[in-house]
Amino acid sequence: MDLLQFALLGLGVGAAYVLMGQGIVLIHRGSGLLNFAQGGIALVAAQTFKLVRDDWGVPAPLALAAALAVAAAIGAAMQLLVLDRLRERSALVKLIATLGLLTLIEGVGVVLWGDSAVPMVGILPTDPVPLGGGIVVGADRLCLLAIGVALTAALWFVHGRTRFGTATSAVAENPAALAALGHSPARIATLNWVLGAVLAGLAGVLLAPITGLSVTALVLSVIPGLAAALVGRFSSYWWTLVGGLGIGVLQSEIVRFWDVPGLSQSVPFLVIIAMVVLRGRVLPARGEVSARAVRVGTGALRPAALVGVVIAGGLVLAGASGDWRLALTNSALTGILALSVVLVTGYAGQVSLAQLTIGGVGALAAANGSARLGLPFPLAVLFGTAVAVVVGLVVALPALRTRGLQLAVVTIGLGLAIEALVLRNPGLGGGFTGLTVGEPDVLGFSFDYLAHPVRYAALAGVAFLLAALALANLRRGPTGRRLLAVRASERAAACSGVGVLGAKLYAFGLGAAFGGFAGALAAFQFPRLDVADYTTLGSVTLLIQAMIGGIGYVGGAIVAGLAGAGGVVAELLSRVGESWTDAVILISGVVVLVNLVFYPDGVARTFAEVAGHALDEVRFLRPRRAGAERPPTAHPAARAERPTLRVEDLTVRFGGVVAVRGVSLQVRPGEVVGLIGPNGAGKTTIIDAVCGLVPSTGRISLGDTSLAGLSPRQRTRAGIGRTFQSLELFDDLSVLDNVRVAAESRDRRCYLLDLVRPRAIALPEVARTALTELDLTGVLDVAPEHLPAGQRGLVGVARTLATDPSIVLLDEPASGLDDEARAEIVRLIRHLAEQRGLGVLLVEHDVRLVAEASDRIVALALGEVICEGSPAEVLSHPRVVEVYLGSDSPVQPAVVGGAE
Repeated sequence: MDLLQFALLGLGVGAAYVLMGQGIVLIHRGSGLLNFAQGGIALVAAQTFKLVRDDWGVPAPLALAAALAVAAAIGAAMQLLVLDRLRERSALVKLIATLGLLTLIEGVGVVLWGDSAVPMVGILPTDPVPLGGGIVVGADRLCLLAIGVALTAALWFVHGRTRFGTATSAVAENPAALAALGHSPARIATLNWVLGAVLAGLAGVLLAPITGLSVTALVLSVIPGLAAALVGRFSSYWWTLVGGLGIGVLQSEIVRFWDVPGLSQSVPFLVIIAMVVLRGRVLPARGEVSARAVRVGTGALRPAALVGVVIAGGLVLAGASGDWRLALTNSALTGILALSVVLVTGYAGQVSLAQLTIGGVGALAAANGSARLGLPFPLAVLFGTAVAVVVGLVVALPALRTRGLQLAVVTIGLGLAIEALVLRNPGLGGGFTGLTVGEPDVLGFSFDYLAHPVRYAALAGVAFLLAALALANLRRGPTGRRLLAVRASERAAACSGVGVLGAKLYAFGLGAAFGGFAGALAAFQFPRLDVADYTTLGSVTLLIQAMIGGIGYVGGAIVAGLAGAGGVVAELLSRVGESWTDAVILISGVVVLVNLVFYPDGVARTFAEVAGHALDEVRFLRPRRAGAERPPTAHPAARAERPTLRVEDLTVRFGGVVAVRGVSLQVRPGEVVGLIGPNGAGKTTIIDAVCGLVPSTGRISLGDTSLAGLSPRQRTRAGIGRTFQSLELFDDLSVLDNVRVAAESRDRRCYLLDLVRPRAIALPEVARTALTELDLTGVLDVAPEHLPAGQRGLVGVARTLATDPSIVLLDEPASGLDDEARAEIVRLIRHLAEQRGLGVLLVEHDVRLVAEASDRIVALALGEVICEGSPAEVLSHPRVVEVYLGSDSPVQPAVVGGAE
């Protein structure tokens, strides 16, 4: 009976999670965003309700109305004042905006209400309701369940059966098209934010009597809400209901039957992981390429300026008083933690909300190594760093199958699980008294902070300096280029020969090493370890503060360090007034929201530009870059004989839809094969299948080598090169570096060497020849985004040729070009085939261009081959005529080309 009893109790809590999740789904359907501040809105509503009802004596219904009105106002303000101004920015920037709102509300809560749980009387009846068989459930739990089901049904009806629901779905899919139909995307998005915030407010008022009125508990209630919404794919209200109720039941059963500290809090994370494993993809689908996240720094060093900074820092440290010395030490250690955020999120584009908790693992491991294993200080620090790396790689595993907003959900859930199961585990942390660590000394030279604060502070400062130099080195080398390529487009990176999975694992692993190293050092700052500051919300704050500084710049980590817990900013505020110390989080939330609107790339970028121009005027202060801008030529062995691409009985299915059925074709060396067909015929899908980007059946071989089971990177190395219709260039890299990514992708030594001394790997002759033939030598240092459309396309071709392919797959190379540029494309294609002996598979809507460039043409309709032959034969074939013109007149290339 206990099983059923606790399941019913869990349904009540789960219903509150349902309300939280339904609000998240509602906002996502109306704007495409995930509102991580949903729990914060719930907190404000619950506090408002308690204030109005208990302190002002207003009747409960009116107090509830006031609480929901406040929640609605927060939702409307967020959309109108912040998100509407960020509508052209990437999903990452908008995500951080919601995290900024969460941080702002958390800061307000800490300042106004503290973080102790306060009991609150609910608005629902709590009388026991006997259900038979000795099972008794509170009336409030049954009411919560009824409210959750009723609101789910209402939302399903509104969004599935009304014009407003249709418009809501359309605004996230294509706001421009919706506006063309006479609807206001901004108004619809605002209304959905208001409704979603109201649901959050209602969840907060109903959940607070169960969890207690606590800042942390209510703010983090967004995590089970996110997990429930993930079950519903952020779109289905009914599946979100199932997810929320299921999480509530699982938590309740675990509390009853498993006495494992923190396990019940980890249930949302387990649900999230299950969804990611079942639904994730190793590479994103076509069309998932996101807008640029944030700009990144160059990593260029100015040795003379660096020496000056070191000398100035030493003088400041030597003259600082005790409080300031402690603040500088804390800032240096937090800065190392923030470097991990710059690496993982800024460079690699992987949103991680678990970096501070990973640092906590490093601190806990180092302390245990010292206290229980008897490791000396240096080995204990290395041990803590190594354990953190292992945890970081575990965090990275979900990133191999998801990305973007869903990855943020995964990492915040994992951060909470680490906090609950590991950092709050009394068996690991030494209980209430904590762990006593050994004295930090190296070969008898003590770094004990209490006895030698200057030494320890200097150690922390040097550690930050070395970590920052390593990250700047990495940015300038091949590793930095690979990470930025993965951030820009995982598909294009994979088809350029970059190991996407390896790059992600490397970023998370090295980021965890930075975090674990900082935590391990911090563990020895005082005699007893305290991991209370290593929290999930602290990870969010760390990300926010790095974003303020510039999450793509090493300087962003400096700003985050200064603003970190117990850092320089906190010390400055304490001089204003002791109560201002707790306002750091609040100020961070305000600043990041303002920053995202006016300086979305962070203050470090602005400072770097202004200071850089000034320092460039002084010769010895100019930056030193890695390698020459024109690397020396290498001469790899040429391919003895280029193989033939054979595609036999290729079939591609997406669920129940057959996109390509039984297609067979060949592309021989020195031959151009055109692939034509109307939209939806399966042309690009065939290219994706040949590259390994979509699963397929049939046989694909290159010469005598079957490509079955090979990843996109392995197929590129085998000799398959491709361009993309959407180009998918790496816009944070120069033209030369776009080509370098493909040319350098076979060298793995740089993952270690770049941390110490990045170098420019010799550009192969084939890549240099491509740059010359495509007339790109004059724009090598220009970012592709600043080039005209025609040259951007040529950059994609040059990047493809840099992989030294045998077969080139060109996907819409003439898209958006004028007649003169199209003629140049034809000449280029014939040159690749006739002069370089490459086999070319050309996909293009411009039939005239295909006819001029191709030796043979394969025509498709509805995923099947309808005819194959010479251009003249195919274009006069009755089926081709019918498909293109719907008549029995022969297809004239000029007419069809013009129509396209």
